[in-house]
Amino acid sequence: MTATASDVKDITGSTLDDAVIEPFISAANCILLRIDEVIVDMATGCRDHLEAYLAAHLLTISNVGGSSALVAKESLRGKYSVEYLMPKGTGTGVLGTPHGQTANAMSGGYLAGLDNTPISFNSIGSL
Repeated sequence: MTATASDVKDITGSTLDDAVIEPFISAANCILLRIDEVIVDMATGCRDHLEAYLAAHLLTISNVGGSSALVAKESLRGKYSVEYLMPKGTGTGVLGTPHGQTANAMSGGYLAGLDNTPISFNSIGSL
């Protein structure tokens, strides 16, 4: 099982069509393949939650999901529905949204490491 559009909607409060959300889930899955050796032992349900939170992060930072970026929806006692603004993340990259911060925590911090650009040294000629 993988994350679903419904999972992402529950996280973000988005009302977008499932077909609009699916590309963000696919993108999240591709990103998770980069750290697959780290999360391979993660329980399937936990990996699905990680994928859903990462997809929610990707959705909310895009122009498509911008309207869902700061709104959270919560049901209280099954009778009331509350929507409230969430604080923006203070970091960059995956740490730039609360959803990305949650995904990063679930991955043990490995997602934030993907944003680091590897250093390369080039030498021309010799002494």
